[in-house]
Amino acid sequence: MTRRLVVPKMAALLAVSLLWMAGGAWAAQPFTFDDGARYKAEVDATSSQTIPPGTQITTANWKQYQGFLPVGVQALFSGQYGFKIGDGPDFAMVVGPTLPTPLPKEVMANSEKYGHQARLVKLPSGGYGIEGYVAGVPFVNPAEPNLGTKIMYNLWYDFWPFLISYHSHFFIEDRYGNTTPEESIATTWQLMHLSDSPYPVDLPYANGFYHSTRDLLLLPEQSKYTTALDMQPDNPSTVQETYVFLPSLRRPLRLSSAARCSPILGTDWAQDDNSGGIAFQVGLFNARYLGEKKVLAIVHADIAAGTGSRDNLEKVLHTGLPVPGWPRPAMGKWEVRDAYIIDVQPIHKDYCYAHKIFYVDKQNWTTLYYETYDRQGKLWKVNKNSLGPVQLNNGETAVVSAATEDAIWDLQNTHSSVSTVGTVPAVDKDAPTELQDAQTFAFPGGLSRIMR
Repeated sequence: MTRRLVVPKMAALLAVSLLWMAGGAWAAQPFTFDDGARYKAEVDATSSQTIPPGTQITTANWKQYQGFLPVGVQALFSGQYGFKIGDGPDFAMVVGPTLPTPLPKEVMANSEKYGHQARLVKLPSGGYGIEGYVAGVPFVNPAEPNLGTKIMYNLWYDFWPFLISYHSHFFIEDRYGNTTPEESIATTWQLMHLSDSPYPVDLPYANGFYHSTRDLLLLPEQSKYTTALDMQPDNPSTVQETYVFLPSLRRPLRLSSAARCSPILGTDWAQDDNSGGIAFQVGLFNARYLGEKKVLAIVHADIAAGTGSRDNLEKVLHTGLPVPGWPRPAMGKWEVRDAYIIDVQPIHKDYCYAHKIFYVDKQNWTTLYYETYDRQGKLWKVNKNSLGPVQLNNGETAVVSAATEDAIWDLQNTHSSVSTVGTVPAVDKDAPTELQDAQTFAFPGGLSRIMR
């Protein structure tokens, strides 16, 4: 049941005044990590403060609601970067009621059945591994000690069906407004820890791989059929295996697994940004809990109405919006969501970033946002997800990290990439028949069948 908290009139005015003063102070400061002070200052989930449905947040009043905005969105409103939230109606954040997004019943049943078995184990790297995990949510009610790490593993093992496939429209835009549109067929197979009957918990041919993601390019024409395949081992301390099929050679090549910070198909996403941003070697990172906060996010997106169709995407490309991929009001209402915030830090300090901050939806365990800071602690990239519920084969609907309008903004270089679902995601038996043969197509051998 959704609860709506209402602030008494005088208390609300005081809270708004305090938020406005805090907003003015913060806006004058550079967006550096500063030990997570901005995140700790956001509105606590236990607070009685809320935003009434129907409220519209714009450049004129955003400081009143700053405590509900992710830090990266605050940066877009601040005017300190090349990407700036505009004044027009396309940028209004229209707040709606907070609606439930429960996990599928089988996930909850497996969480109850196996939830007591998962435990963290200290690794020689200084990070933590996990033992005893079977299916469902590993840590149903995470608590200290190591709360941040438990949340990180709940995010690592968030819900995916056995198979989900869809057309993805995306584009890359540079600081001069030049855009490069692309289109692909994106497919993800989950091979282990399934909560998706009639499939077994672990598929017999998984061979130690948790899941596999494939992107087959359709546009631009000169790159057609170029295909990237990323295979995530179940061992979170083992690096992904990455392959690419090159049409010019008509064969797949295995790429260096060390290039975790290299871009995916020329976009602003790096290899460890796959799977909702958490495709890195979890055992080589530590996660610090920064708080449980109220955060505005879109989790009931009508992606087709927002930017999902090719026609709509072309409109986004040519309207000159100062923040490419910012969700239009047609995308859906913004909801006040309870979210865990964790600071994920690489143990080895020579990594490409020093902090990766995740906003994790408390109810469905998906990534709402993540933000990265460079090695000097300066805000670098902001990734926003607009999530749309997906219909499963059993009739339930669930939030899945794949079904998103996903935008990443490189604030330091004024460069962005936007990806959106162009078709209704096909799940399990509704997907193309050949893709249901995961034993072939979720592995490198399937790449040799492209262009046949």
